[in-house]
Amino acid sequence: AEYRRKARERLTSEEGIEHRGRRCIEPEAVFGQMKYDMGYKRFRHFGLDKVKMDFAFFAIAFNLKKMCSKIAKAAKNGGNTTDSGVFYV
Repeated sequence: AEYRRKARERLTSEEGIEHRGRRCIEPEAVFGQMKYDMGYKRFRHFGLDKVKMDFAFFAIAFNLKKMCSKIAKAAKNGGNTTDSGVFYV
């Protein structure tokens, strides 16, 4: 009970509110997409090296999918650039 009270005080203080405001929520969204949209809930291999490789392949595939989606959206809108200003041929 004491720990919860201290945690609540810290979270609701001005410094705590400012810190939570700076906290990035983007990674949480990516993991949600990974688990629920793509059905990737477990690693397919055992061992730290293999898990790292497995996750790296997933991250590459995720980024390629995102990039292709941006390119398709730009093509649909009649342009050949994305929001970042990168040109694709």
